[in-house]
Amino acid sequence: MVAALLAAVLAAGSGVPAEAAPRPSAPAATGAVEGEGLPDDRALEAEGAVFGRILIRAGDVFDTSLPEEDNLLFRTANRLHVRTREAVIRSRLLFREGEPYSRRRMEESERILRGLKFLYDAKIRPVARDGPRVDVEVATRDVWTLRAGLGFGRAGGENTLRVGLQDANFAGFGKDLTIQRTKDVDRTEQLYRYMDPGVLSSRVRMILAYSDNSDGRAARLSCERPFFSLDARWSAGISFEDDDRIESHYDLGDAIYGFRQRTERASAWVGLSRGLRAGRALRLETGWTWHRESFADAEDGEVVPFPIPGRTLSYPWVGLASVEDGFVTVRDVDKIERTEDLNLAQEARLRIGRAVPAFGADRPATLFEGSWRLGASLGPRETLLASAWLSARHEGGGFANVLAGGSVRWLERNFGPHLFQASLEAQAAHRLDPERQLLIGGDSGLRGYPLRYQSGDRRVLLSAEQRFYFDRHFFRLFYVGAAAFVDVGRAWYEGGGGTTDLGWLRDAGIGLRVQSSRSAHASMLHLDFAYPLDGEADVRKIQVSLTTAEMF
Repeated sequence: MVAALLAAVLAAGSGVPAEAAPRPSAPAATGAVEGEGLPDDRALEAEGAVFGRILIRAGDVFDTSLPEEDNLLFRTANRLHVRTREAVIRSRLLFREGEPYSRRRMEESERILRGLKFLYDAKIRPVARDGPRVDVEVATRDVWTLRAGLGFGRAGGENTLRVGLQDANFAGFGKDLTIQRTKDVDRTEQLYRYMDPGVLSSRVRMILAYSDNSDGRAARLSCERPFFSLDARWSAGISFEDDDRIESHYDLGDAIYGFRQRTERASAWVGLSRGLRAGRALRLETGWTWHRESFADAEDGEVVPFPIPGRTLSYPWVGLASVEDGFVTVRDVDKIERTEDLNLAQEARLRIGRAVPAFGADRPATLFEGSWRLGASLGPRETLLASAWLSARHEGGGFANVLAGGSVRWLERNFGPHLFQASLEAQAAHRLDPERQLLIGGDSGLRGYPLRYQSGDRRVLLSAEQRFYFDRHFFRLFYVGAAAFVDVGRAWYEGGGGTTDLGWLRDAGIGLRVQSSRSAHASMLHLDFAYPLDGEADVRKIQVSLTTAEMF
């Protein structure tokens, strides 16, 4: 009830456009200029044009006006699918009728729509002009959002099995309902989840989730109005989490001991911004977080070889974020034959909090979190993406639970539409909390080895991958790509110990990628064959992984 009431209050103040209700598409007025006769966007903006009618063209999963998609199977799929409602699409737009015409707002609205997993793509363009009023068309295409039945995956020598029911666009309202049972190397999970990206057609997002697991349970509630656009002026939200489970420490891919961990967290925050100024949005946020971790021996009688002390942190915090507007659209980078959005500019975030016993903490501590990323085009065919991050806690006269890292990713278009990618990622830890590990293996980029194979307080991973994209649309259902890759990595302790003596680990392999053009759920299939060049003698000589993911 509390979450629903807060969601309704936030939604009421979130500035829902008055024209959010569905409206019929009307023909252009007499004397209007249409199509190719329109001036370009800069000319329209300079002339003081305003938005006229906003015409929504919500496409179905299959376009049966095309001869190759006009068949019984595809027509039946369209009839069974509930198309996204116009009100859902209108509620995501950043402009209204009568407001000044803006190409930037149209492009950002496209990015927001593409971020909805139930839409394949979105395109907004002017279609007619009558005096100062410019009519625009918003064209989208749905994907199939209902998933029922079995799913199987394998990575790092371990299997994952899923069975359940999920609809990411329930009844065309954009709501995500999930009932799913998952069995993996860690646990069996029975998940019940509701995600709403727009409560009451507003900018408020809500997540309600509960999972009943073989080793515990987890519950989550999140309700927030985020900075949904570069020009958004405020944000607010609350979140609660209670997660009780058995975790394990790993060595050479095997769990060496387990322990029970319960994580409880509650946060509330607000944020303010002046919007986009000189190509940059500055945002100030402040809030309060309460966070408690408690530990016990696993229920099977296994004893942890060293004590893991619990902690309670309760602290106000303040944060500053800067987001520059350098967004561009690309294709055939992390997806196949699908529009992708990259920010070729800087983004940075910093947050500082102070916990003291007077606020309910069990110790005085100062907490730091920060991140930075940069995208840059270095030529017509080269792109550089870089990032860095840091989290730390200062207590008792020194730093604890410090984790710092960075990554660099080089993309170069070659052999026509294909792509070479080289990436370097490094992380370093200092006095990590005892329950945490820095691991590397088949589930974290070292594809020729078991999952969680090496541990340490330092980790480095270098990967080189030649990607091939093919534009043939097989059966009008999916696209295919391929990759040849080499991975080199290592996790080690600064003073030695653990798996440090294994040294650097290398692998090489090939992979197949299958990108669904009609599905909303982790729509790229990965099939990789990797050959390990190092490691223990009992490591399998060919590691086969079959997984689904959002990216190449």
